[in-house]
Amino acid sequence: MELTFNILDNLYRSLKEFCEYNSLDIDEYVQNCVEKQLNIDKFGDLNEILNAKPAVIEKPKDDVKEVPEKVVKETTIKEETIDVPEPKKKIIRRTLKAK
Repeated sequence: MELTFNILDNLYRSLKEFCEYNSLDIDEYVQNCVEKQLNIDKFGDLNEILNAKPAVIEKPKDDVKEVPEKVVKETTIKEETIDVPEPKKKIIRRTLKAK
């Protein structure tokens, strides 16, 4: 069976270059591409289906352990104000001499 369809020039050139570079028959390559995409469209992408994460089912926990309450001790914090002198600022001047 033969099928004729229109394809954009730049897409055809790219397809032709790819097949030539990889030593592929262009008719066979296009047929495989169409078949693969048709299967994906019909049945879905198996890579997405197989790599999907399973749903997590949480089991009820039967053995519940009681944790004793922790006693928090109260403490008092003393606040003191200390005068700290401001640091002296150094001013550095550099002069560049032109030669």
